[in-house]
Amino acid sequence: MIKLVKEITKGLLEDDRKVVAVYGGGFKPPTSGHFKVVKQALEENPNIDEFVILIGGKERDGVTPEESLIIWDIYKQYLPIKVEVKLSPKPPIQAVYNYAKTHPEEEVLFVIGAREGNEDDFSDISKRTKSLDNYDNLELRTIVTQGGASGTAARNAAKISVKKLKPFLPSEVTDEEAEEIFGYINNVVKEEIVGDKIECDNCDWSWDIVSGGNDLFICHKCGHDNESKTELPPLLKEMLDPANFDFNPLIKSLTTSMENDGLKLKPYPKVKFIHTDFKNADDFFGKTAYYDPNNNEVVLYTLGRHPKDILRSYAHELIHVHQNHEDRLHNITTDDVNADKELEKLEREAYETGNIAFRSWTNSLNENLDDPNLTNQLKNYIEDYSDIDVSLLKNLSKIKNKFPKQLDPKVGGNEFGYRGTTFDKDFIKKLQVKSKSNGVTEYEVPSDLKITSRGKKGFLSFSTDEEVAKGFGHYSGYVDHKKSDNRIGGYVKVSLDNPNFIIHPDYMGELSKDMEYSKESEKETLYVGDSFTPKSIFVVDKDLYKLKEDKKKDPFGLDAFAHELAQLNEEEGEYYIYLDMDGVVADFDKRFNDLSGMMPQDYVDKNGLNAFWDLIDEKHKVAFWRGIELMPGAEKLVRYIEQHPFEMLTAPSIKKQSVIGKGLWVKDKVGILYSTKPKVTYRSAKQKHTVKPNLTKFDILIDDKGSTIDRWSAAGGTAILYQNADQVINDLKKLGL
Repeated sequence: MIKLVKEITKGLLEDDRKVVAVYGGGFKPPTSGHFKVVKQALEENPNIDEFVILIGGKERDGVTPEESLIIWDIYKQYLPIKVEVKLSPKPPIQAVYNYAKTHPEEEVLFVIGAREGNEDDFSDISKRTKSLDNYDNLELRTIVTQGGASGTAARNAAKISVKKLKPFLPSEVTDEEAEEIFGYINNVVKEEIVGDKIECDNCDWSWDIVSGGNDLFICHKCGHDNESKTELPPLLKEMLDPANFDFNPLIKSLTTSMENDGLKLKPYPKVKFIHTDFKNADDFFGKTAYYDPNNNEVVLYTLGRHPKDILRSYAHELIHVHQNHEDRLHNITTDDVNADKELEKLEREAYETGNIAFRSWTNSLNENLDDPNLTNQLKNYIEDYSDIDVSLLKNLSKIKNKFPKQLDPKVGGNEFGYRGTTFDKDFIKKLQVKSKSNGVTEYEVPSDLKITSRGKKGFLSFSTDEEVAKGFGHYSGYVDHKKSDNRIGGYVKVSLDNPNFIIHPDYMGELSKDMEYSKESEKETLYVGDSFTPKSIFVVDKDLYKLKEDKKKDPFGLDAFAHELAQLNEEEGEYYIYLDMDGVVADFDKRFNDLSGMMPQDYVDKNGLNAFWDLIDEKHKVAFWRGIELMPGAEKLVRYIEQHPFEMLTAPSIKKQSVIGKGLWVKDKVGILYSTKPKVTYRSAKQKHTVKPNLTKFDILIDDKGSTIDRWSAAGGTAILYQNADQVINDLKKLGL
């Protein structure tokens, strides 16, 4: 009867009812897959008047609902109609049903995403929509997309770098927006479960981990978003989220190794990973891998498998690639080895030869330069300056002769390694001058001298290019001289005959070519150890640092350059404005008074500073910041400032709620206060003057805090103490703006 009534009322009312699509989920965080669902739903249902996204559940692995909200706010601009994103106290599925119940006048489309070819997704939808017929204004819209990215994988990527996170975000998102999103979620911690099952906190129903689907913690029975209990074991985490494991260097290394063994592998096969086939993973006789000769594609099933086992399957399938390139697979009509003797022979070859090739490759990794562990560590070092496993470098030192072009820095005629550093003047005075040339002085080195680095990494960076080291020494000396008149810059020279040197500079440069930061020009090699005996010591002439003396005593022309640069800035400098938020455009005091009944300072005097911040960040959280009203005259002030380059420069509180809340506040004010979304930079009040290395008079800070203004002025910038909007505008006019 309900279905009949539903159909009748649909026909009578469909022309008059507003059509609202509702998409509920945890979205911790929202990924490209979630974005695709919304975008595709709008394309497939042009009659949608409004689209509502409901964020349910609690914090997941450090990602909060508030962070999901602000990330969706970034995505919204790339969608064709206005999308409203709301936080829901109810679990996602219940939230959708509740929306339909509380909006009977609307035709509500229940949007659920499913990945093409994933049977578990469709089974999951069936479980989640059992109550659909209880709501006469609710219709299901299943949006089938190709591919998708799990929230777990995105969170794990955010633990590493923005570069790793970017593929999990919509392609429309800019690099700057990706950085912003990364800033919200890169402080993630961990997901947790109990044993090999998850138990629902609400209804006590339990399910196997492998049956958890896209969101392991959403109960398939009642829709409750469950809290985690204990730490997920590292191996199990890897197995549950194989998409986060970087197979690429291993695949490349294994393919090269087997090709070197004589296999015909070109054209190389495409490699496809199936990470989410839960049904297959749960089946003892499920697939592990297969090769499709028609498309020249190797398909690998990863769920529940160790990476080493997956790669062993890949080696097996590469034998089939070889067989195909030799035209030996065209007569196969079955996959039953018992029914086809030729197939049995081919499979035996793949099994035996593949295993031998795989074993040979794994053995070679212990002493082969293609070890992805080394490659990955070096790339991390180049990109993020993270530490390298010194024990790996030590082992490689033993086999330099086997891979000289990659490991021996002497190859190609290099004789010395150079390292920029600074010296104490009193130490240098004790040394005997050896020679002077090109603005540097070379000193004799005492036979018993040993220089020890203050770092504790266990390795040091050198360059085979003397000019590179001279440049580093020159800069370091200039910086240190400003701190202490007794420090001067220079560099040391060490013979590459020292066995502690490892990694050829050309190899380091080759690895960095495709990275944001290239070491190609630095000619960098590494030295294993913290101390060394130099062959020579070089000091940049001391006159370089006496900037107030005659130009003749300035061999590098630094005085003249600085003077010319200053003149250039005077003539061609462009003003850049840093605009404070609280107390300048956002009425912080009024917001606090409205919620507490007291002005901020009065509250602190009575209750203490901890209680003050607890009221803001614990009691009201993001809502405190997002609910702040505009300061009087804020619109007028921003309209004037927007004529020039500017950004918001604001101080966050201790808790990350302020960053999220302030970010949302700025977004909310686009079209009201700002014509377009401005850049927002966060610095404590005491550190605002460090927003750039060297402030000039063209860097203008507008702030209501006197001590912040004083520090900005002392650092060389121009500061305007805010009293009211008209006063600031007049002060800007006096500067010629």
